[in-house]
Amino acid sequence: MLTPLDIENKKFSKQMMSGYSVDEVDEFLDEITADYEKLYKESAEAKNKIEDMQEDMAKYKNIENTLNNTLIMAQTAADDVKNLAKHRIDIVLKNKINNELIAINLNVLNKGTMNDELFKCVQNIKYMEQLGDIGFNKAYCLCLSLNLDYCVGNRKDICKYFQKPKIIHGKIYRDKNIDDRYFEIKKRYKIKWIENNNNDTYFYLLEMKKGKKK
Repeated sequence: MLTPLDIENKKFSKQMMSGYSVDEVDEFLDEITADYEKLYKESAEAKNKIEDMQEDMAKYKNIENTLNNTLIMAQTAADDVKNLAKHRIDIVLKNKINNELIAINLNVLNKGTMNDELFKCVQNIKYMEQLGDIGFNKAYCLCLSLNLDYCVGNRKDICKYFQKPKIIHGKIYRDKNIDDRYFEIKKRYKIKWIENNNNDTYFYLLEMKKGKKK
């Protein structure tokens, strides 16, 4: 492609007779050079803009792909919570007045080792506190025990969260932080056993309100 400098430096051979006027040719070439230089600059600017737009489109495409992947991951996580919650929710209540959706988990401690049984309690707390992400306004964990050993003692493993009025929060390991089995509780809950004198049972009730810490 010719540049304005090519036109400006173009030389023609001169003829003695019947030739064009040198001054007129030079003047005309000056006009062409000026107009062509303007068009040349506009063309170069347009090319640069197109290249910038192509780069921006590539960036936006990457952002779009990232967002799509994030949405897919979020949907997958929500589906996982729903599937897990199906196995943890024993009772679902709906308030007809304000359309509140309430989930209740029931757990009875009467078999298995103490560590295994209490680890299941932590697992239930973990899943129930996530129900706000799938439309529940409140969730409750109700746990019954037929054995006083779950409620009173001085053990240092997972039992310490249940044998004394203590806050359960963060990573809760099954056995003294030495194995890799744990659940991480985001909010703070206080395990406080209540004795039912009528039938020698003990229970605690945890309430998980949507968007609030207990």
